[in-house]
Amino acid sequence: MTAPHPLEEEIAAYAGGLAPRQESTAIEEHLRGCDHCRGIAAAYESIVDALAQPAAAAGIVEAARDRLAQRVRLRRFVDRLISDPAWHGEVVRDPQAALERFRIQPTPELVAALKNLEGPIEAYGKELDERISKLVQWF
Repeated sequence: MTAPHPLEEEIAAYAGGLAPRQESTAIEEHLRGCDHCRGIAAAYESIVDALAQPAAAAGIVEAARDRLAQRVRLRRFVDRLISDPAWHGEVVRDPQAALERFRIQPTPELVAALKNLEGPIEAYGKELDERISKLVQWF
């Protein structure tokens, strides 16, 4: 007969270092032979590790969110650039205004890269992926 699985609360207490010594010993023994419970313990241990980390400053979190939002808007911008020839023409004529329309910060590198997209977008072929990657790298 196999030993019953410890309760999840017991595993959580063990992962957090809060289980009594005798209970910890029994859980450790059980974990050696049970992949399922070992996975639960690992999940709780990662939570404990995350909670032990110092909190990020509000400014850092806000900057990361803004950067992510910029990348999402840039991806939408590029998707439209590829699929809409009229938009492509508008972007080449005035890249800064086009970027601002999508609420994307118009960095000098990004504006210069967009100005270099003259001609029909289909003409770029395999080079298009490289150019898109270069557009996104500035964010």
